[in-house]
Amino acid sequence: MSEVVRYEVEDGVATITLDDPDTRNSLSPALLDGLLGSLRTAGEDDAVRCVVLASSHEKVFSSGANLGAFGADVALIHRYEGTKRFVEVFKAIGELGKPTIVAANGHVLAGSLGIA
Repeated sequence: MSEVVRYEVEDGVATITLDDPDTRNSLSPALLDGLLGSLRTAGEDDAVRCVVLASSHEKVFSSGANLGAFGADVALIHRYEGTKRFVEVFKAIGELGKPTIVAANGHVLAGSLGIA
């Protein structure tokens, strides 16, 4: 799926792990794309009965949006696309049609509250 999101299925449970510990799993475009792709994969897989969202960081689920991706020096269209990804992720979770559990170990900050 993505270098910063891991996806695995075992016994009907899809585990989607945010795996960018150096940024405390900040919600960068790459992480949001990986998360969205993983959610879509889980939704389309009839063998998946439940989805667990987890973090590879031992103290933080996610620090929220990667603000560098939304800075003034970033082209307006890229900021728009980044903001749109948040909405797509929230919508994908809401429309998944399968129980979704957030296994938050530690802080859940800012934009990641919408995921949790």
